[in-house]
This record gives sequence, structure tokens and C-alpha cells, in this order.
Amino acid sequence: MKKKIRFIINPKSGVSNKENFASQIEKYIDTNLYEHDIVSTERAGHAIELSRDAKEKNYDTVVAVGGDGSVNEVASQLLHSEVNLGIISAGSGNGFAGNLGLKRNDVKQAIEIINNRNVQIIDSCQANDKFYINVAGLGLDGRISYNVKQGSKRGLQMYLKAVLKETFKKKFFHATVTIDDKEYSGEYITIVVANAAMYGYNFVVAPDADLQDGLVDIVMIKKTNVIDYFLNSYRFLNKSIHKSAFVDVYRGQRVSIKSTEEDVYYHVDGEGMSAPETTLFTVIPKSIRILRP
Repeated sequence: MKKKIRFIINPKSGVSNKENFASQIEKYIDTNLYEHDIVSTERAGHAIELSRDAKEKNYDTVVAVGGDGSVNEVASQLLHSEVNLGIISAGSGNGFAGNLGLKRNDVKQAIEIINNRNVQIIDSCQANDKFYINVAGLGLDGRISYNVKQGSKRGLQMYLKAVLKETFKKKFFHATVTIDDKEYSGEYITIVVANAAMYGYNFVVAPDADLQDGLVDIVMIKKTNVIDYFLNSYRFLNKSIHKSAFVDVYRGQRVSIKSTEEDVYYHVDGEGMSAPETTLFTVIPKSIRILRP
């Protein structure tokens, strides 16, 4: 019997036109193995509904065709199920897909991986009641994600402008961070709680993060002068940000970040929002079945 697979295309993700994606999927999918359907999202959150429907109808695999937001919506509905997650990288940053070695807008590569059916069971995470699979953070990256969401443009140039603008504002915040049973406090520009290694655009923030170790990597970027940040920015591209003098890295299963300051933002998989006084990050071990290289 053929396995049922659903492709969920987000036509608004990224900067590329996805009109030819359906024809490429039809061209490369193994029709001896799969019975497939292709649907497109019509609004925010629609991928959640389409994924839940596929799970209820006993689909074998659901494929997110988009960026980190699309992957997040699809994966959130496959938690602790027997349904496999597939990905066609077609967003802007594509951080999670980049962690897996997927090339942007390369439908052929992605379908070959789906046809090969190498299944791994990986961890996912939660920030309070928000699911995430890639990276979450509090501070600078949360504010950038929030501001990007308010705009209509996407792409690397827009992202870099947002980073420059927010970094020069020097919005540090004081936080108390509890990692399992150990407490740390100080002033930070951002605190990252990473399940995987990469933000997107090949910016690696947690180079040693492992999707299968049952832990998150906590990257705490402390208060320093703006010059230090820019002199060390290349480290995001050569996977060495953890070697900076103003960066501390820890690992744990449960992370609480408390800050009583106003105007602090956090994000999960690039979705930015205002942060509560306390944000609790937890690992959900071995919770997602994924098709990967």
C-alpha cells in the first residue's frame, strides 16, 4: 500500500515565487512509494489546521514547504505522533533547514531525501506554552524578530538592517537565569536557548547544539560595548561565537529566564513577541520524527 504524504506550501514565505514548486514535486516524488496531495496555506496558522487534518487521517508524512515559521506550524501538530516531518526549504532565513543541510529552494534535493526515508527522532522544545523546534531567544533577537514581523519585506538585507539598528540602540536587560538547579544573573543583550545550531542565513549561534541529546544549549551574550559585538560578528559565520570573551554557554533541560524590566521581547523559531516576567524553556525529548539526509 502506498504511503500518504501531504505537501503544505506557504506561498508568502521567503522572497521566491513558488508557482513551479507543485510541478517539481510531481516530477521528483516517487509515485510507487507515495500517494500525495499538495495544498497551499491561505492565512497565518492554516498550516496547523492542514497538518492536524493529515495526522487525523493517518498520513505517513507531512512536508512543510516554507521557512522556519512554516516548519514550526507543521511540526507542532506532529508532536509524539507516528507522522514524519519533511521539509522543502523555501523561506527567508531557513535556519532549521540549514541545520539539516537542506539547500534553499532546491526541491529536487528535498524530494530525494523524502524518497530515501531516512527517519530520525529528534527533540523539540517549549517556551512557556509556545512550541519550537529550532532556536528561541530573549532580548536582541526577540526584538529583531518582533520588528521584522511588523514589516512587509523579507530577505537578508532587511534582516541585517534590523540587526544594525537594534544593536546600536544597546538595549541591555538584567536577567536571572536558572539552568536546571544553577542560577546566574547579569546584564545581557540576548540570551539564546537553542535546540539546533543556526538562526538562519548561515548565522550559527550554538555550534555544538545536538537535536538528539535531550538538552538545549544556552548562549548568554553579555553586556559589552558595541565595538566588541561588531568585531566578533564574523564568529557567527565561522561557528565560533562561543569563543568570544563576553559569551557564556551552558547546557540543560530546563531554563527559566526572569527579567522585571519593561520592553523585553522573545521569539520562538523567529516569531517575536513581548516577553512575560518569567519565560520557562523546556526540552521535549525524542518527540518529532523527521526525514533528513
